[in-house]
Amino acid sequence: MRVPLRYLGLLGASAALLHCAISTSALSDASVDAGDVSVTVLDGNTEGSADAPNSEPPMLLWGYHKPNGSPNLRSTMAMSNNGSHVWTGGFWGGGKLFKVEGGDGTPVWEYDKPGCYGVAAAKSADVLYGAWDRKEDNGKLVAFEVSEFTSASSTPLWTFDGLAEGYTQHSIDSQGMMAASADGSVLAIAATLEVEKTSLILFFHKGQSKPYTLHVLPSTGRQLRMSDDGTTLLVHYGSEVRRIDTATGTEVTTVIVGSGTDAFGMSGDASVFAQGFFTLKAFKWNGKSYEPSFEYTLDGKATCGALAVADDNDSIVGAWTSTTGSQLGYVTRFSLKQGKVPAWRYDLNPDTSTTGQSAAWVTISHTGAWSAISWWGTEHNTNPEIMVFRDEAPAAPYFGIDLPGSGFAAEMSGDGRFLTAVGKGVHANQTGNGGSVVAAELHR
Repeated sequence: MRVPLRYLGLLGASAALLHCAISTSALSDASVDAGDVSVTVLDGNTEGSADAPNSEPPMLLWGYHKPNGSPNLRSTMAMSNNGSHVWTGGFWGGGKLFKVEGGDGTPVWEYDKPGCYGVAAAKSADVLYGAWDRKEDNGKLVAFEVSEFTSASSTPLWTFDGLAEGYTQHSIDSQGMMAASADGSVLAIAATLEVEKTSLILFFHKGQSKPYTLHVLPSTGRQLRMSDDGTTLLVHYGSEVRRIDTATGTEVTTVIVGSGTDAFGMSGDASVFAQGFFTLKAFKWNGKSYEPSFEYTLDGKATCGALAVADDNDSIVGAWTSTTGSQLGYVTRFSLKQGKVPAWRYDLNPDTSTTGQSAAWVTISHTGAWSAISWWGTEHNTNPEIMVFRDEAPAAPYFGIDLPGSGFAAEMSGDGRFLTAVGKGVHANQTGNGGSVVAAELHR
């Protein structure tokens, strides 16, 4: 059934499970090249939430899709200025900026750079940061730059030539390797000192083209999170999480958390963080150090692949991937006050495909009333790559977006109104590229 977008909202109140296959031409004639997008409205908990007491059914706003064979993989993203724009990067795709509400899936502008591109943005201001690196065919790095932009122009306000200063990039086309304060006044980016091969964090101030300080790490940084006020950075590396004072670049405290993946989340004021691997662990700041709050293991058969902590310093959502059958996935929701017993758990429908399911990213609203998970998906497409959950005890996902390929990153505005996500043109376990960017309005 092909449905114009203007009618999509009317469908949310119908059957318990509804699949609406929308033609790519209906999404954006100017930008969509291939791959249908399927929007799934599921009858989860539809009671009023703290963020949306009188919300209407969710709707897909637009989609941007490039097919496999196009060097346009979208793997990293950030929402800026209270959800007005989404700023995306990736592997051989440069930087692309899109308008969320009122956009049609056509980039506002593009920063064309032939190499890996990472992004960060201010949550509450029109401040965008990008990092670019380029390698020759033999693997030699020939460029590493950091730039600042606004949504008004693709011309950088300034550019820092990191390679000329002896720095090289570190996985900047992966989500979570750059972080900015809510107002964009502070930027942190993972990097490496070229000669010594030392892992470090570079800190920049808005409007200044050189780092004002740096912090050397004992091992390679995996994930960065900055507090909204820009005073604190948490970095997960190896088996530790370190709290850094961004004003001076000095260590405040270091917490041994054990082995971990990229599953890492932090509240907006850095009072709570969660880290995961075979066990999900939550920690709370006591004014001087982080104290363990609880640990949780999901039946001993899954690894936590992605985490998010709400700004209420209580709500935590984790996404898990089975270790006994990689086609299985799970979602758990916790309250820090309640401890290690999940407020709810949702098991994805099992899939017999050969391309494994994997949790890629979790995003959450300020109060925890809305959350979304990005999955790699499976070849049989049993579950949508983007799943949205509403309130604390849903019977099922409230909304889903079925991408042409694997979902990588997802971001949500603080009020839970707007959701954006990026992905690959094919499954992450399949050779290929191409990419997707989608935007949805979850409530009004």
